[in-house]
Amino acid sequence: MAAALRTAFRALRLGLESAPEVFGRVHLHFIGTDYAPSHLAKKTIERVAREFQLEGRVHEWPERIPYFEALRLLLDADFLLVPGSDDANYTASKIYPYILAEKPLLGIFHPASSVCDVLRKTRAGLVFPLDGPSEQLYVLWKDLLAAAGSKPETDWRAFAPYMAREMTRKQCDLFDRVTASPGATTEHAHAAAIARTHA
Repeated sequence: MAAALRTAFRALRLGLESAPEVFGRVHLHFIGTDYAPSHLAKKTIERVAREFQLEGRVHEWPERIPYFEALRLLLDADFLLVPGSDDANYTASKIYPYILAEKPLLGIFHPASSVCDVLRKTRAGLVFPLDGPSEQLYVLWKDLLAAAGSKPETDWRAFAPYMAREMTRKQCDLFDRVTASPGATTEHAHAAAIARTHA
């Protein structure tokens, strides 16, 4: 995420210098940034923030937290910043609960990432290329801060394919095709029955 972080931090530094009355209130909290066990977890994001003299603005807790606690933090946030990987094939599964939180959202991703399509189709947030100009991101971010406290005009019809009901339907369709094939076994049929029960 280093490229996306540097893009974000450059824009934040520009905001602090150009519009301190707006960006002076911004504090970024990165939580659960390391997959290592708690006693081995290391900070990686604050190190990048120091390159832009953002100590005291960027706060990092590398230890992982429980899922429902993470959801609570999304709901408590004023806005959501989602830095992505520089890998074009990266798909951020976390983007779906971020969208459901209905907060002003800014994603910084590789232009070819599927996350860009999701955000554009659902109109759930702003998307910015990780190598884009900081001046342009600064303007977008300023607009996002102006919208803090309001809900995005998400197109929930466009979001429907990513909801549990539709994903379950697709899984059940797969199990139906497997159990209908000539080589289907009792175990396949049992798995399909479980899927239908949970649907």
